[in-house]
Amino acid sequence: MTKKCYPQKFSRITCQYILREKTEGTIMQKKYLYLASLLALTAIAATGCKKKEEAPAMPTEQTLTAVTVNDLQAGSYYVKNAGDFYELPLEGISFDATKAVTSTDDTGNGMTRSEENRIVDYVYKDGAIPTMYKNDQLVFKSNGNVPSFVWERFIDQGYSLGVYGLSANSAGKVQFSQDKSGCEANSSIVQALMAQQQAGYDISNGFVIDKINGTSITKDNLRTGGIVAGLTKDAVANCDAYIGTTLVSINATADTQMFTSFELYTTEDYSNSPDGYAIVTIPDYLKSGYYLINNAGLVKYYDVERGGSTGDIDMTEPYYYTGKDGKTLTYYEYQEETGKTNGNTEVQASTLEATNDVITLNTDSSQNALNFSISYQYHTPEDETKAKQHGNFPKIVMMSPTGTATQLAMTQGSGDESDMYYATATIDGAVAGSWELRFYNFEDIYRTISTDVSSGNAKSYIQSGSHGSLNIYLEASDVQNDITVTWQNKDHAAKVEIVTPSGERYSEEATPSNLFVNEYGKQVFRLPRLEAGNYTINVNGSDLGRVWVDNTQVGTDAAPVADAAQPAETEAGTEAETQAAQ
Repeated sequence: MTKKCYPQKFSRITCQYILREKTEGTIMQKKYLYLASLLALTAIAATGCKKKEEAPAMPTEQTLTAVTVNDLQAGSYYVKNAGDFYELPLEGISFDATKAVTSTDDTGNGMTRSEENRIVDYVYKDGAIPTMYKNDQLVFKSNGNVPSFVWERFIDQGYSLGVYGLSANSAGKVQFSQDKSGCEANSSIVQALMAQQQAGYDISNGFVIDKINGTSITKDNLRTGGIVAGLTKDAVANCDAYIGTTLVSINATADTQMFTSFELYTTEDYSNSPDGYAIVTIPDYLKSGYYLINNAGLVKYYDVERGGSTGDIDMTEPYYYTGKDGKTLTYYEYQEETGKTNGNTEVQASTLEATNDVITLNTDSSQNALNFSISYQYHTPEDETKAKQHGNFPKIVMMSPTGTATQLAMTQGSGDESDMYYATATIDGAVAGSWELRFYNFEDIYRTISTDVSSGNAKSYIQSGSHGSLNIYLEASDVQNDITVTWQNKDHAAKVEIVTPSGERYSEEATPSNLFVNEYGKQVFRLPRLEAGNYTINVNGSDLGRVWVDNTQVGTDAAPVADAAQPAETEAGTEAETQAAQ
């Protein structure tokens, strides 16, 4: 359908506001018509011009039209499907396109500021907006350097009268105000407002839209941007309006498709085509929606392959959200935050994906507690940003020998350690067998893993992690005693620390003179005397296998508590368990 054109006596005036200067990389686009401009236009129209000028041609309806590679214009963006190119059109904008847009947190990514009321609209080019699918190409023709790409996402508010910034006054009446509202210069309502001005009505102080086609208009009829909602394309809209207290009729049509800004993305990646254009990389995290590219043109984007179903796609589903602490979160960060619990959570093991990134810790019946501590950090800030954009967050699942799966809760550091993340798990009364830590999405991450095992009053345990501890009760002794620590995998280094009941510590670093034997697979500490109580033996070393701890009085005929050289069956385990740890 061809839209209604203005009478010729208004065409020259109107066209003054729809002409644009287009230079590569920058679009100087016509602005909306504010009341002051409207008054000036009417005055010119009433007095005429001293010199008769030929009226420029009226705008005409544009449709989606394919061009060839030879027709590409510098500074323009196109959707490429097979060998056809479809230009991204631009018609009306409510903002200064020469000024860079930033998000609510002053970056090139995030939510746009609602108070700026950034609007694009189409009267004659709405049918020329191309649709792009994820397997199409977005191309850019340039005679100079290729810029970065600003993707400003808009919501389709439907067809309206061509006015925006309407608001309800204290009496609940919907009004057009000089300081907040504007008109699309190509819309039919501009002609109607000019007619009222020429008839002698003063609209410099605004007016109230009371009814449209007999239906009362309230704030409930306004959408984002102060736009009247619920109108059908090109439908007649007979408005009852009040200029002051005078009722007037403003007859227009719903000829303007309006879009309001709500999100912002900035990207850099592109590749060059030998055919003379740049192929802009479409971010694979981009959601379906309408995107204004570098203020040059609008495209309708579906995040599906061409030919796929689009009927149930939500074009307005947000990608950015406000988190609990007020920070801007991506869709995936928000899902993580709202789905988090305060602690580790049991999950269904059958739902877990396979992963080759697994650490196994073997325990036996001598262990009464396990502790896992993991800290990690992304290789680069860009790696962390990429994970947030795509939702590929690190995940750690602990699997018990009985098949119980527990996802470990993550906590973030603060201050100077805000780039560090931590996860811990402590199991009291640990079941004997193989415990697993399964890691997901850790490809771009540095990590440190500490595993602690604690035994009761046993004399040995299996250490397949990086740290173990064993508690032994010893009677008081006034003579020297050797505490011997041996481990099965002698080619693995270990550091031993002995903590007495009173807190005195013996180690190679703290008390080197007490280290009586230090060799592969064995360390012996000679203590001058023993006090009665529990002694803690801490052993640091990875995959040591079975670890034995024994005590012998020196210079007496007393028998040792246990024979460190014999991994025979004890209360702590059997030789079969020892072999299983190898």
